[in-house]
Amino acid sequence: MEKTVFMFSEVIALATPALALLVRNLITNEAAKLRTLLFAQLAAFTFATFGFFAVCAYSADLQLTLFTNVLDFRLDFFAACLLWVIAFISSVILFYTERYMVGDSLRLRFIEHLVALSSVSSLLVVSDNLILSLFCWHVISIILWRLVAMRKGSAKAAQLVLNHHLVSDLLLALAVVILVSCCHTTKISHLAANVSSLSHQVELFGLGMPLHVGAAVGLLLVLSMSIKSALFPFHRWLLATLEAPTPLSGLLHAGVVNVSAILAARLWPVLQESTSVLTFWGVLAAVSAVAGTLIMSAQSDVKRKLVFSTVGQMGFMCLQCASGAIPAAMFHLIAHGLFKCHMFLQSGSAVSEGLLKKRWDYSNDSAIGHEIVSAKPRLQLALAALLLVALPLGLWLWREHSITGETALSVLIAAAAICTSLPALKRVSFVLLFASGLAGILLVFSSDLLAHLFDLRIALELNDQNWLLPFAIVVFALVGLTRYLVRGSAVGRALYVHALNGFYVEQIALRLKTSKETI
Repeated sequence: MEKTVFMFSEVIALATPALALLVRNLITNEAAKLRTLLFAQLAAFTFATFGFFAVCAYSADLQLTLFTNVLDFRLDFFAACLLWVIAFISSVILFYTERYMVGDSLRLRFIEHLVALSSVSSLLVVSDNLILSLFCWHVISIILWRLVAMRKGSAKAAQLVLNHHLVSDLLLALAVVILVSCCHTTKISHLAANVSSLSHQVELFGLGMPLHVGAAVGLLLVLSMSIKSALFPFHRWLLATLEAPTPLSGLLHAGVVNVSAILAARLWPVLQESTSVLTFWGVLAAVSAVAGTLIMSAQSDVKRKLVFSTVGQMGFMCLQCASGAIPAAMFHLIAHGLFKCHMFLQSGSAVSEGLLKKRWDYSNDSAIGHEIVSAKPRLQLALAALLLVALPLGLWLWREHSITGETALSVLIAAAAICTSLPALKRVSFVLLFASGLAGILLVFSSDLLAHLFDLRIALELNDQNWLLPFAIVVFALVGLTRYLVRGSAVGRALYVHALNGFYVEQIALRLKTSKETI
């Protein structure tokens, strides 16, 4: 029963938005087209939810093939989780866009492209075919380019986005060609059994090169995924997307940049063949995490802050992938997608609130100041009560479930992010403060249970690089300590200026472009 419900729900969730895109051509009324697309996305989310609950009860994976060596699908716990997240985020963004772009002549066209982007991303999640995955990877690039170019005056930004993504697509295409020619299969699930064929040395013009085929393929994949995920210094295309409307930024930062983790999880048997390539990816990702965080802290523009926050977060997610902590990366992918989608969609309200506070000088309001002072004992009491509730639950959960260190670390980071938001509630009533705290604890522990499911259902066949992630965490701590010690000094002021200018990646790229045009 669970198998039937799971398979039926996932297929309907995949097919409904794509069918709506086809049906809209038969409808002449614009409002009816819009309602059809919104209803189809809502239906996709509903069936994706059914599929997720069904897969939790059904432990086996499903292999579906509609056309041999063309449409090979792999439906498992991993795919069900990501399909649900994509459907949920897409539904929120589409309904937000429907109101956000009221009166805009591009609204219907924009929503159509968003639905197409969501559908292709979902297809990539369930793909068990290298050719199909490459096709989805490239179509994502084309749709993203068309979305950015939709606004007048955005041609330059759209071209920058397209150039970066075409390079990523070309690198992935080269990797796919090598994999298919060496492993003699297009099915991703069959690569693990044929990965030994990648162990021979690379030959170029009859000369042996100092690396084997597996390392060459891994390097191509890593570079392709790093560009797609906007790791530093490949993040210029992500800044260019700020030209597009806010809903695209929400879907882009919550979904598109995360596709690298999806591909890394599927192609992990190939990636783990070369530890040197994984080490290189881990170092690049760690640099991106540090650089993105430092640049973000120096920005004053809200959207630029969020962009560089994504650069840092994608660095940490890719670091988890390079370490082999795929379940932790999946947890991070879902948590970051939901969080960043919310941040972008409410960025306009945050700016408006800030302007109102500045206009009415809330900081000097004695009444509000008195409320804040009087709220401190209540805040401390609420946090103490929450701690008393959280500790027994945490000890029970740790005793009852075996969770890997990498996933537990990701959960602790998420919990810390939630806890840092509690002081912002100090001006509200005690009841709301306590309820919000309990909701935060519930979110943390439900996330912990979800992470436990990831460890059980995803991590069975992983061969991880356990040293890479702890080493990077130590480096992060040292960077944070150094930043704290040099604050206010000449070194600290210089670091602020360099971070404010994004460590001059944009200037270097423009200088190289000018030199090339001169030659």
